[in-house]
Amino acid sequence: MYDRLRFYELASTNSRALTPVQSATALAALRLVRAPEGERRRRALSTAVAAVRVGLALHGGLVLGAAAPMVPLWLGREEVGRMAARLCAERGVQVPLLEYPEVPMGAARLHLHLMATYDSDQCLTATARIAEAVEEAERYDHSALAYAVGS
Repeated sequence: MYDRLRFYELASTNSRALTPVQSATALAALRLVRAPEGERRRRALSTAVAAVRVGLALHGGLVLGAAAPMVPLWLGREEVGRMAARLCAERGVQVPLLEYPEVPMGAARLHLHLMATYDSDQCLTATARIAEAVEEAERYDHSALAYAVGS
């Protein structure tokens, strides 16, 4: 009961002030961004993004947007996206699927999230597995599936 009262007390629920932990976290992040380590991580992330975009394009994928840590791979049909996401997971690559209502109907896409710790070899291996999963999902006869698209 005490924790509930403390959590819902008026002073904390209406306050817009940062807590000491939030302030310390923000300061630590700023120090990292401005340090040589931050520059190294940005370069490494840029390399990973380029490797994924090139890898997907080499496999015939339609990569959307500009170079960024989140790389969207356009698939189109929702049923292809659902199966491709499942097949990617089976191949050891976790890739979120964006579908309606997050994106327009018929514009499903895989949304790859990259980090500076991914090296080029890992990125190229992942893109090959993703391309293989997408190709298999596109070849599959989705007409017999029991789910409705967009539901």
